[in-house]
Amino acid sequence: MLPLIRTTLTENTDVAVESAPGLWSSLVDPSQLESAILNLTLNARDAMPAGGEVHFRLDNLSIQPGLPKPAYIDNELPTGDYVQLEVRDSGIGMDAEVRTRVFDPFFTTKQTGTGLGLSMVFGFVNQSGGRIYVASQPQAGTSVYLLLPRARAAEDDNSVDVKRSATAAQDTRHSTALLIEDNDPLRTLITHFLEELGFDVVTASGDADLARALHGISRLDLIVSDVLLPGRKKGPELVGAVLKDHPSCRVLYITGYSATADVSECTPVLHKPFSRQDFVNVIADLDSGFTQSQTEYRRLG
Repeated sequence: MLPLIRTTLTENTDVAVESAPGLWSSLVDPSQLESAILNLTLNARDAMPAGGEVHFRLDNLSIQPGLPKPAYIDNELPTGDYVQLEVRDSGIGMDAEVRTRVFDPFFTTKQTGTGLGLSMVFGFVNQSGGRIYVASQPQAGTSVYLLLPRARAAEDDNSVDVKRSATAAQDTRHSTALLIEDNDPLRTLITHFLEELGFDVVTASGDADLARALHGISRLDLIVSDVLLPGRKKGPELVGAVLKDHPSCRVLYITGYSATADVSECTPVLHKPFSRQDFVNVIADLDSGFTQSQTEYRRLG
């Protein structure tokens, strides 16, 4: 991921990577892990407007009764062996109030943003059986620790999620997707999801650059659009205009709000925050002919 990480950060930010010898294995979805690392990288970048350093470190961590443990770990962490990924930045840090809310969905200290990045990372780590911790002080940088359980046996390759991911990637190879999303980090994340599934992706932030995104596109197979967008036109209006030229295109809406009155009842809606696997499952169902009901789609996330 280093090329993507360096592209995401500013030119005046140094990147260091350190890995302990004899690192254990952990059983996690690699794509979700990549998305988590990208989210943490974006947060580190925003915390260092003048540049600085981002340090990635991987360690083995054994939590056992009677043995000392790092100060940032609470008593709720089950005993056992973990692979720990630390992402440390030299940025502005956080006070105690922000630290207590940092994983809450839609909580953000930024002027723009959905506040979904860390909540999605939190969900991924917990779904993997691990824990996430934050250590930070104002003007003293931030360290985020992802503790992922040690895996002593290989995952069964016949699992449902592995099959669905592989099937979706095979079915969408050489297809083109249009992503309409105004939030930069979320647009980057969903673009990553779509590219993993084999899509060529063109992106727009709203009405202002939609024509630019579609210039030269003769075939469009999928539209993923936020419902609420900046400007006069909402997502359904933009999608409707695109469908006039691409009437057979599949459509998926994403939203962070409960109200979806502007969306047709026959069109699936995926609610933020959602995991990478939620997204893959919806795309797989779109490819297989809308096999899930609208109600089931609206419950996701």
